[in-house]
Amino acid sequence: MRNTGELLMKPDEVCRLLGISKKTLLKYKNEGKLGVVMINARTFRYKYQDVQSMIDDSERRAA
Repeated sequence: MRNTGELLMKPDEVCRLLGISKKTLLKYKNEGKLGVVMINARTFRYKYQDVQSMIDDSERRAA
């Protein structure tokens, strides 16, 4: 796998940052709201930039 220098986050880290449950995170993943990077068949990570974009979008809608 090529190292792109992107920061990858574990699911529990994303849940803490977004303040959501693992069930909600899985829903976001399944709906395509938050993409994943597959490490292997059972392991995936989230791109920090994608998570930050979701936070930024949420803050813009709330303002």
